[in-house]
Amino acid sequence: MGGRSAGDLAVEVTQVVDGDTVKVRFMDTGIADTVRIIGMDSPEMGHRDRKPEPGAIEATARARQLLEGRKIILRPDPANSAIGHRDRYKRLLAHLILPDGSFFAETMIRENHATALLHFPFDAELMKRYQKIENE
Repeated sequence: MGGRSAGDLAVEVTQVVDGDTVKVRFMDTGIADTVRIIGMDSPEMGHRDRKPEPGAIEATARARQLLEGRKIILRPDPANSAIGHRDRYKRLLAHLILPDGSFFAETMIRENHATALLHFPFDAELMKRYQKIENE
C-alpha cells in the first residue's frame, strides 16, 4: 500500500484525460498541472482526427470513476528528479495514491485497463509489483 511519504502532495483530480493522464489542482497552492502517471500505460483516447485505441474508452471511464473530482495523494518518484519530474511533453511524472492507500496504477494494471510501463525508471519495489500483477 501507499502509506505516507515526505514528498506526498494533496491534489484534487479535476479532469481525466485518459487512463494514464490527469489534470490536478494542488490543494496547498491551487496551482493546476497535468500529470502522467508513472509505471503504467493505457490505451490512448485519440487526438485530433485519430480514433481511440481498443480499450481506451473503458480505461478512461474506470480512471474517471476512481479519480475525477476526488482528493488523492500525488507522489513524485525520486528516480525522476534528474529530469525535474517532467516528461518530454512537460507533464508532471508522479504516482497517484487512492484514498484507500493503494496505487492507482496498480489497480489499473490488475483490472487490465493498463499494462506495466517498466522501461522508464521508478521505485524498484513498485516495478516488481506491477510486473508481477501484469504477469498474473
